[in-house]
Amino acid sequence: MPTLSIKSKHFLLMSLLLVSLCSTPASFAVAQETSAVWWRTLPDGCRLYVDSPLPDQRARTLVIYAAPNGNSIEQTLGCQPVDASAWRFDIQHVAAQIRRVRQLRPEVSLSLAVLEAPGRSWPAFLGQQPAASHLVMRLVSYLRSQTEAADVVMCGHSGGGAFLLRTIAAGTVPQWIRRFVFLDASYSWDSSVHASPIRQWLQADPRNSLLSLAYDDRLVELNGRRVVSDHGGTWRATERMQAAFSDNFPFQEHAEGPFRRLAALNGQIQLLLHTNPQNTILHTALVGDMNGLICSLAADPGLPDTWQKLQQPRDYSHLISQQPVQVPLQPAIADLPADLSCPSLPLPPRALQARSGSQLFDSLSSLSYAERERVLLQEIQAGNVPERLRQLTPVQISAVSPQGSTLTAILFATQDCIAVGSPTDSIRVALSVGTADLLAQTLHCQLLTPCLSDNLLDAATTVLQPQPLTEQRESLATLRQHEDLIRTQLLAATTDERLLAGLKKDLVISRRLLEKRGRTALYGWHEADGLPIQPLYVGHSDSYVDYSHGVRLIYEKILLDGQWKSTTEVLADPALWPLLSREGPLDLREIRRRSGWGLPQSGKSP
Repeated sequence: MPTLSIKSKHFLLMSLLLVSLCSTPASFAVAQETSAVWWRTLPDGCRLYVDSPLPDQRARTLVIYAAPNGNSIEQTLGCQPVDASAWRFDIQHVAAQIRRVRQLRPEVSLSLAVLEAPGRSWPAFLGQQPAASHLVMRLVSYLRSQTEAADVVMCGHSGGGAFLLRTIAAGTVPQWIRRFVFLDASYSWDSSVHASPIRQWLQADPRNSLLSLAYDDRLVELNGRRVVSDHGGTWRATERMQAAFSDNFPFQEHAEGPFRRLAALNGQIQLLLHTNPQNTILHTALVGDMNGLICSLAADPGLPDTWQKLQQPRDYSHLISQQPVQVPLQPAIADLPADLSCPSLPLPPRALQARSGSQLFDSLSSLSYAERERVLLQEIQAGNVPERLRQLTPVQISAVSPQGSTLTAILFATQDCIAVGSPTDSIRVALSVGTADLLAQTLHCQLLTPCLSDNLLDAATTVLQPQPLTEQRESLATLRQHEDLIRTQLLAATTDERLLAGLKKDLVISRRLLEKRGRTALYGWHEADGLPIQPLYVGHSDSYVDYSHGVRLIYEKILLDGQWKSTTEVLADPALWPLLSREGPLDLREIRRRSGWGLPQSGKSP
């Protein structure tokens, strides 16, 4: 046998490696980004699924996909169907198409949020909401904040188009929405409502675009009956779109195989109409079989080759999952084994001579900010805390690991924000983040993360309506006024108060505290719809305190698979961090070190 040269050996090894990669199952051949994958069910029944790659240096774009009528999130994401009865899993494959777009556009960090309406019908659900556009925009803004996206692409299929149209009907379309994509979803387009906001939005920035895919559904029949009325369907809706914009933006028409492609405003408007010569139902084929989502997320929808994949076989087949996505449990008050008791805050008994909350706060009015903090910290550590806060509440949480498995654990949280005083006269305290973190450590606890703030809201047995105040926010008088508002709500509440929410913003731990030294991270104060008034915010210094800040704690250990596990270790663990965070692994010790937190120095003011 002849001896191979070094160059020949290198070529042979590379060839063998290439063959090996090509023969490897798709789930292993494709390198996946590490993502935060999480779910929420909001109080009104809306379900949310988010898959967001961990932050890096790339531009971040969020694709919001409103699920079609009749489909769950799991079916919309798609997987290999086990049999013919599972056909809904094999029609859109949004998850696989997003994976393919991530491959085709590696310069963008692409997040995905899939939204499912209560009753699986966005038109029916939103039609019952008196402030539907406000609800939709709050949800879109929440998802954008959670994923830290600079730009948002709004997509919808079938009835999901109603979600997009409510966004437009809100009035002025935000400039951070960069694209609307109607995937056979424009049924309810009303030019008198939607044309003017879209026209202004398109003219405001040449990067904005409107895309609509439809097919000639006018004469299509199913079981001998027409599928659309004489005035319905997306073909006619797209014609209404064209008519609404033609006066301002002349259209040019091009043939793309069976498609008519109508383009205007330098390609910012793209209307693709499948002529449907076979007169068949193409409603879902436009999305899944024709790669509709992949084409719609191209970098430039105006380029000639953007839409070529509409006439090709599925471009994502190798990226389809074998199994449906894992759905973790909704956070809830947990039942503990009979032989296990809940931890409690390690505080001494409240002294008989301890001051009530009102008496204590009366004495604080003449003190400096730094002296107030020291007194409050000493009072809490001495046990001047109402009994209801001492026993922690068990909450079951679940998450999806980076490897796709479901994680479940039990954490232990304070029933409420930390307060000082007697059971009948206590006041919830507002502390600087350094003092709050020091208090947490002395009580063998830690502050929340934004993820845990949402979890406690979702598990809460009583949710109060937030009561924002706008004047003299940093004064003790305003804090006491806010306490009175909370008490009034609690007196009127007749529900279970084992876990309260809606009282205050939470001081939280976040990766963003590493961006700049000496900052406070705030999040939460959820409304009745389950969405926070305060998105994650790190704009205040670490000495800033106002009436709206609450100090909520969780115990420093969680129960994971029946074993106690340090929250600090879980946060930093490459597989377990999703239980406590949506920001990737967090090194709590490093956050403390780099933040420069500490007790305020004498004379330092908010």
